Amino acid sequence: MKKIYSLLCLSFIPLFVFSQWIWQNLSSAPPPAIATWTGSADNDWFNPANWDTGIPVITTNVIIPAGLANYPTIQNNPAYCFDIFFQSDSNGTATILDNGNLTINGIATVQLYFSGNAADWHLVSPPVSAATANVFLNMYMMSFSEATDDWNFITDPSTPMNVMEGYAIYSTLSSFNTVTFIGNPNLGEQSAGFTALSQGWNLLGNPYISSIDWEMVSIPPGLSNEVQYLEAATGNFLAYVKGTGGPGSQYIPPMQGFFVKASGSGTFSLGNLQRTHNGANNFYKSKNTELLILEASGEIYSDQAWIHFNDSAGVEHDGIYDACKKISTSNPELPQLFSVTPSGTRLSVNGMPDTTKVSLGFTAVESGVFTISAPETGYFPFVYLEDLVTGTIADLLTDNYTFVFIAGTLENRFIVHFTEHDAVSENKPDLVNIYSYHNEVYIYLPENTQGVITITNLLGQEITKTRTTDNVIHKVFINYSGLYIVRVVSDGFTMTKKVIIG
Repeated sequence: MKKIYSLLCLSFIPLFVFSQWIWQNLSSAPPPAIATWTGSADNDWFNPANWDTGIPVITTNVIIPAGLANYPTIQNNPAYCFDIFFQSDSNGTATILDNGNLTINGIATVQLYFSGNAADWHLVSPPVSAATANVFLNMYMMSFSEATDDWNFITDPSTPMNVMEGYAIYSTLSSFNTVTFIGNPNLGEQSAGFTALSQGWNLLGNPYISSIDWEMVSIPPGLSNEVQYLEAATGNFLAYVKGTGGPGSQYIPPMQGFFVKASGSGTFSLGNLQRTHNGANNFYKSKNTELLILEASGEIYSDQAWIHFNDSAGVEHDGIYDACKKISTSNPELPQLFSVTPSGTRLSVNGMPDTTKVSLGFTAVESGVFTISAPETGYFPFVYLEDLVTGTIADLLTDNYTFVFIAGTLENRFIVHFTEHDAVSENKPDLVNIYSYHNEVYIYLPENTQGVITITNLLGQEITKTRTTDNVIHKVFINYSGLYIVRVVSDGFTMTKKVIIG
């Protein structure tokens, strides 16, 4: 994403505090009472045990703190308050399920807390009507255009923030940030249009002071079942497919922006039936016995690809059982793992009929050493990973597979085999691959190869000599930059290759 400073500025005093000052200084009447939600008993707004000073009335200012176990739900009867304040901090974000029963006679103040570390882009959406870009203080701010499939800078602080539209925010202020929305909260049914004029990616947003349960959302014609989140801590896009699952979350947090994939134009609607107190920490895990979850890990970051069998699914992206893979390049250390359809479409979640093998792709901005594992293997009797570059076959039911990736090289590098015949019959003993990366040489050998590895410089001087071990990967460190000759001699083969160090 491109970056540009916005000219935004806002200073905030919680509105219920300001109203207290007005009552005390401009009126002889006593100030309004303040009631703080504790949630000590349950979620019931009308239970006095959930309030520190009793159930609010029309003149009561209400505080809903962050980090509680229970948040208010208003069922069946009308509820009232004057001003209402929703707190957000590192412990969480306060939520409410009003079900159309709450009358706010003053103003709602809604905080949104988010981190501001180096990789932390956030997708956000306003929880109140008539919000403007002035909410975000000296931050980078962008909107997204489906028609051009590109980001647009927002620099005017008076720019309206549309309800149910998502925006990208990046803070340069500090490690942790809290912004404040003031106005009338979005209640009842909300809707937004979507289009497919370009790639079909529409950036929408959760308009409520509560989460949205994606499993309860009605998917209109022209829209895929998938939702895509930007994970701020890693810069990765995580997908979730209704009815299937995925590496992302079933729940869209309050004020969260999210991408949907459109194949046509239409209207996407949300309402009280889709709202929930459950938050983004509640991740869904499918119980599908024919589900394979693959994970690619680097030194710090990781990424997942989901593959599952379903007789009703197609071999290409069908918008029902699949989710596209949105490649992220904002974090150079982030691995990107995805399955590939016969037409070349990258998928984060891939539903398909039974098959014996699936193409698997991998990429990253920077070269490095990565490992592929299978944290979920369902009831598959065989899961073999074939590396088309090295010729190595790894049994993912028993082992992980580590490899060197050179930036800009083959993306569709792997094949996942679900039968023993496909994998074992292709594991030829003469397949050897040799790489260099920084000051290290990597030698990939067939399992249990017996032989000698010798490395010399261009003058023929021996730098190192070692016997092979039972390991598939052999790593040799070389101190000085230059061109070297790597020679592997075994009973079954001999291979020589030049490598560059430095």
